[in-house]
Amino acid sequence: MTRRLFNFGPLFSTFAEPVIRIPKGTTIRDYTTGGRAEKTPGLPEEIMAIVTPLSDADLRMDTGGNYRRDDQKIYVRLPIVLEMDDQIQHKGTTYRVMTDADYRARAGFARHIMRHAAAGGADPLDRSEQYP
Repeated sequence: MTRRLFNFGPLFSTFAEPVIRIPKGTTIRDYTTGGRAEKTPGLPEEIMAIVTPLSDADLRMDTGGNYRRDDQKIYVRLPIVLEMDDQIQHKGTTYRVMTDADYRARAGFARHIMRHAAAGGADPLDRSEQYP
């Protein structure tokens, strides 16, 4: 077992708040209907996380680049694991998990950057309409 550098438990117990995580779900091609993509949404679950705005350094230089002021960072503790393209609902706004910085081995948490969902709730990564 890896030794933790610092105990972040008190920090999470002070600043963590409930958010809704909606896993991406699965997409299956139904060849009985001509190969149309059938989406199965993930089941929403409430998790505890710390959500903060992006700093100026994050906006300029973080992995994945070109973030906007309305994008956010989310910190989650083990055993919670967020996957890319999961949706997060926080204070009435929907975000999509884009990148992560994994601090699990030494600190027991992971930081993810969330992009504000497109207007109207459209999934910018969903290309099933382009390629039916």
